[in-house]
Amino acid sequence: MHFHIVRATKTRTEIRQEQIARSALKLISRHGLKRLSVAGVARAVGVVPSALYRHFASKEEVLDAVVDLIAQRLSENVQAVRRETPDALERLRRLLMRHVAFVREEAPIPRVVFSEEVFHGPRQRRQRVYRLFGGYLQDIAGLIEEGQRAGRIQPELAARTLAMMFLGLVQPAAILWLMSDGAFDPAGHAEKAWRVFSAMIEVKPGVCPSRPRNQAAPAFPIVAKGVRALATPQDGARVLVDRLWPRGLKKSALRLDAWLKDVAPSEALRRWFQHDAAKWPEFRRRYFAELDQHPKPWQQILAAAARGPVTLLFSARDTEHNNAVALRDFLLSHPARKGSKPG
Repeated sequence: MHFHIVRATKTRTEIRQEQIARSALKLISRHGLKRLSVAGVARAVGVVPSALYRHFASKEEVLDAVVDLIAQRLSENVQAVRRETPDALERLRRLLMRHVAFVREEAPIPRVVFSEEVFHGPRQRRQRVYRLFGGYLQDIAGLIEEGQRAGRIQPELAARTLAMMFLGLVQPAAILWLMSDGAFDPAGHAEKAWRVFSAMIEVKPGVCPSRPRNQAAPAFPIVAKGVRALATPQDGARVLVDRLWPRGLKKSALRLDAWLKDVAPSEALRRWFQHDAAKWPEFRRRYFAELDQHPKPWQQILAAAARGPVTLLFSARDTEHNNAVALRDFLLSHPARKGSKPG
């Protein structure tokens, strides 16, 4: 039986916090970070400063919320282009133009990323910004890998390297736009840069794409499966990827080849997520960043998948939004796993 979590309705506090973050983002867009103040944000929201302090203890917390909001908007752009078109190259082109529009109209990202408040601020904020870009690059790489599997993008090119180059199509242009007080045209530059970039990565009509040298052959499936689902011979290696043992399940009742606690999300991330489907895109970004920082546990899974099928076991009731599904997607997007099929 499949269980699904109903999308949670935002609380009044969450709605107000998002309003505050959006107002702060607009102020930064107009005046820069140095002129950002609690009093100014409060005026923009239409409340007294004491009311704003009920939601954020300081200007620093407001700035952290702004970084989170930028990450959310970038993720929303990726999801939007997925819905708009099935073509991988067209998705990338639309994402590029959405990024340019976002920078020009709402969030001059360089003003935040290259500010003293980030570079000389708390280490946690630098890590927050690092995760922002890491998650965005992961999303872009995912679009590229889908294009490679569909035969639209040359498969021998490293998706993560292409993602970094893709981001480079707009970030320098955004800086020049800021430095020129709007005289430089980032949209025009992006259109021209896209023509060069797409011509470089596109599989030309009539040309059979070559097989990457590091692509595994044959590629065995990596599947996510609930711990209470029936075990079958097709499962291959069965690996529990939860940090905690499934509640109410005796260890003798679960056929298991390995329990990799360290591949699970951190305790802090697990508590924050709580299987809220509304947080799924942000959860994936944060979890992928953790996996990139700690590769040893999941490399064991890749090694096993080179020998045969692997089943990632989870205890969550939500079969679509859980750490095993996210881990499966992460592993299938890894360069060594190109060509594998999700289960």
